Amino acid sequence: MDSVEKLFRGLTDPESVRVSEGETSYRFTKALAQFLKDPVSEDPDYEYLITHARKAFSPGESTVNYFCQQMAYLAVQKSINRKDKSHKARQFKYHRWFALGMKHETFPFPTARPPGPPSTARIATMVNPICCASCGKGNANMRCPGCAFQDDRFIVEKTSYCNKQCLQDHYETHNPICEGRKMIYRATSLLYFIFVAMQEATYIYPLEDIHKKNGVLYAVDGNFDRVGMTGRRMFIPFPKHLLESIQPSDSMDLQRSLVLWGQSDELCLSIFDLVKFLFKPICKTIEQAYVHPRNVLTPICYLSEGKALNICMFRHTVLKVTLRSNEKYVIDLCSAQFGWKETLAPWAPWAELRSAQSSILEYQRTASKLGAGILNSALEMEQQEARGMLIKAVLEGLDNILHTNSADKHRSFDQLLKSDTDNYKSVEYDVKEMVRQKVFIVITNQYHKEQYRVWMGCDPLFGIYLAKNRAKSLRKLWMTTKEYDRLKSSGEDMRKLWAERFDNKTKEIVAQEIAAKKKKSDKHKN
Repeated sequence: MDSVEKLFRGLTDPESVRVSEGETSYRFTKALAQFLKDPVSEDPDYEYLITHARKAFSPGESTVNYFCQQMAYLAVQKSINRKDKSHKARQFKYHRWFALGMKHETFPFPTARPPGPPSTARIATMVNPICCASCGKGNANMRCPGCAFQDDRFIVEKTSYCNKQCLQDHYETHNPICEGRKMIYRATSLLYFIFVAMQEATYIYPLEDIHKKNGVLYAVDGNFDRVGMTGRRMFIPFPKHLLESIQPSDSMDLQRSLVLWGQSDELCLSIFDLVKFLFKPICKTIEQAYVHPRNVLTPICYLSEGKALNICMFRHTVLKVTLRSNEKYVIDLCSAQFGWKETLAPWAPWAELRSAQSSILEYQRTASKLGAGILNSALEMEQQEARGMLIKAVLEGLDNILHTNSADKHRSFDQLLKSDTDNYKSVEYDVKEMVRQKVFIVITNQYHKEQYRVWMGCDPLFGIYLAKNRAKSLRKLWMTTKEYDRLKSSGEDMRKLWAERFDNKTKEIVAQEIAAKKKKSDKHKN
């Protein structure tokens, strides 16, 4: 049997009864290991597959996830004959479905289609009860005005009534529930504002191109070489000009989705203390849920250093919170990266529509980033430090605002969240202004300094580092962007050129320093 077909025959059949994730991973790894030993195939995709099979076993890579990502990318680029029953075609159809967002209605094997709603379903319409909460009669078309938010981004449970009398009769029972919904809505909207402000202020990736093809939005990562050789600032604004080819009506949503791409692990990293501050007073429990997304509306694939990273195939982190009323909600700060609008939604309908599989754990801080967004670990470590400083400053600002806007100076945050609309709107405005100020002071002002420019080392991996106390010397080494682009377009080997430049400039700088010291010494002697 051809080695490529043998590889795909060794994988779990996509139409088979679901097997455990551990068994699937074992079979995948075993099939890949055998593929590396098998004879060369004449299959047109052999070179691509064997190259990435070798890379899948590289240190630091997740063998199964890495190869699945690259196979899914290839499957999207190819036209697959629907009558082709080979093992390769079946796996390509299956992984193409993964890459395009695991939409329920497009599952390639109709006889084995998993249960669940289609991707077009709206959670806002799934939480509209028709029975009166007071008397139990059907066709109740009145909603409690206190918690009937008509918002596809922040969705809470609805409570229906026949009329004003039923609403009044049910007031004492419903009021604590209503207040809980109002508080979770306000806390989540504040968290989302702070989170997005942090992400936009600490963006580091050198995007080169953004385009749509075959139902996928591709973000092409530029080379970090240009960043390091020209001494770019560590944090940069998102390159909005790359979205000019996309329809204007979509550009803002797409910008948000790309800024938040692969950032869901931040829930357990930089904003952990902020989440505790905002939600602990109003929630009975806070849990973290790792989910495998499905019904993705806008699949995004990041192309970086010869590999494809499709967000549909990474673990996604959300919060599952239980209110004092026992209502359960999901908080999904990075929903935009999937084309979803809902940041807050009731847990059950959200999980039914958005999650193919989930594992729920106690909410706790994690030591490092584990998700999709690891593209340059050195810069991302510095990014984490900056984000930590920003959130610490924001927490101090929130505490000051809490006491400033309290008559007795000891008001709790949950009391503030359930205050009347006018009072809360005033405080909300103060919070947003404070966050903008902290972003400027901690990030914009601080990280604009010379020591936070980026440079490329001449080690074997040509690593990317911050200038820090080397900034003065590196200023003589960095190229201008025009100089870099001119040399690059002329066909120069930029890394070789950089190594020579680095060596020559270093010798020149050392010689100048020695001469300066000698001159100073001679002056003292005289």
